[in-house]
Order: sequence, then C-alpha cells, then structure tokens
Amino acid sequence: MARSYPDWLNGFPVGFRNDVMEAIKASDHSRIVAVDADGTLWRHDLGEHFLQWLCGMVDGGPDPAILPPSVWKDYLKLLKKDRGNAYGFAVQAMGGIEFADLVTWMDYVAGTWRFYKPKMAGLLNGLREEGGMKVFIVTASNAWIIRRGMLYLDAEVDGVFGIETEMDEIPGVGLVLSDRLVQPVVCNQGKVDVLEKFVGPPAIAIGDSLGDREMLEAARWRLVVGHSGEKENEMMKLAKASGWNHHLF
Repeated sequence: MARSYPDWLNGFPVGFRNDVMEAIKASDHSRIVAVDADGTLWRHDLGEHFLQWLCGMVDGGPDPAILPPSVWKDYLKLLKKDRGNAYGFAVQAMGGIEFADLVTWMDYVAGTWRFYKPKMAGLLNGLREEGGMKVFIVTASNAWIIRRGMLYLDAEVDGVFGIETEMDEIPGVGLVLSDRLVQPVVCNQGKVDVLEKFVGPPAIAIGDSLGDREMLEAARWRLVVGHSGEKENEMMKLAKASGWNHHLF
C-alpha cells in the first residue's frame, strides 16, 4: 500500500516527504526547521528588490529616491567580490533612515511583491501546526523586509534571522537605523552560527543557493529548490551530485 502524506506535503519529492515524516517522529534530534527566504519562499530576491526600490530604480519607486542610485551600483560591485560584505552593505546603506518610515515603505514593497509561493506557505504552516516543528527563516537579506514578506506569504513562523543593524533612539524622532551590523552576519556559515547561538542545530534545512550550503550541510534532512525555466545554479548541481532531495517549482 502506498504511503499517505498530509496534503501540505503533496507535490514535493517522495524522498523529502519521507524525511519530513521521519523528522516529525524523531526523538534523537532537534525539531528546528531552517528555511532560506529569497529564491526559496518566493521567486527572485525581495531584499534586493527593496534596495532597488529605495534607489528609485523600479516602477512605483519613490521620487525623489531615498537612496542614490550609486548605492545599487556599489552593491553589485561588492557582490562580485564578497557576497557577505555585499549583503551587509545593502543593510548598512540604510543607516540614518527612521525605522517608522522604513516599516511603511517595506509594507508597500512586500504588499506589491508578485512572486510568493503558496505551496511553501502550506509547507511551513503544516510543519508547525501538524508536525509540531519550530520553523525559522534564515536569510542574508535584511530581516525587516523578510518579516513583512512572511505576512503577505501568509505563513506563520517562530522567528526570522537576517541581516540587521543596530538602531539608535533619537529624542523627538524615535528609532533610527545605524550602520553597525548585528553579529553574526547571517550569510553562509553565519546562518549556522545564528541558529546555534539562538535555537540550536536544524533538523531540516531548505534553501536554493550556495549561500545556504553550510546550513544545508548542518541539517540531518534537506531540500534544495529551484525554478523551471531558469539556468541550473551551482547549489542545484551540488544537490544532484550529493544525492540530496531537490525540487523545481
């Protein structure tokens, strides 16, 4: 008799479905699920899109721009040299912005984002509500925009770990972003470090790029996702070569 699965697992690879069922029943491992955001929970990069929006480089962006377009160009240059530094720079560039203003802008950008994956929302909600797992988003984007994105994805999670800067309390103004990065910077090994610091090692990890490799390797069970019609990236190649579960949307 074929094994039955909850509806929220249907459509994913059989190997991953079996791994999830095993993880739910396991008593010898954590109950942590670590999930990347950009490219995993939705297509494309919401964090980068928000930075472009701030620079007035996308339709519907602010006029005048909040940040100079050169910020985006500098980000792309850094990205070619050191992805971790580039992701940190993308958040540090917002230093001096009032957090209340940032929240308003992020809500607009996340609310008009068109690339959410309902199937992933169902998976996260199922893992928490029926599986009893604790789900954490672990992203190299700024954590604030990803938290807004989770609201519009309609998925409840136990926390979001991403890149943030410290904030300063300015009398008569309120919270203002600084350029001081909160450690650890959540990228590559930093994803594993932040999990170990606050919640523990992941039982299940889900991601889409080499920036997730260390987090995927740290997990007992894993899934690498990609998108049909797009060029196969290095993480997907590694997943296939390693015999890891992988899935195309």
